[in-house]
Amino acid sequence: INLIQTLDYEQAAFHQLRIRAQDGGGPYQGSTVVRSSTALVFVTVVDKDDLPPEFVGWPFVGTVDAGDPIGTPVVTVSARDGDHGINAPVTFSFPDGGNTPFGIDGTTGEISIATDGLAT
Repeated sequence: INLIQTLDYEQAAFHQLRIRAQDGGGPYQGSTVVRSSTALVFVTVVDKDDLPPEFVGWPFVGTVDAGDPIGTPVVTVSARDGDHGINAPVTFSFPDGGNTPFGIDGTTGEISIATDGLAT
């Protein structure tokens, strides 16, 4: 079996093929008979990391009072990846490396006060 086009997990994760084997025919009890049989082939398409994560429910808005203690939660962001399996986990971080008075939990997406830079 050879591919005649690229497969995409997001379009179809599974394919079922019906295959026939047929002989060239030959005489049998006074006539020419062609014999065949069929089988099924099941093809599972494995997802690859081809889709970026997408934020869900944005824009995100948080409120914090000046003087709130370090560790105070501000807002939780959420994202999901369209890929499946090992390619699907999403982690969170600040692109600038965290040059902000806030911290983000890389697993949950919870943003909280990380320094006393918001103190009164």
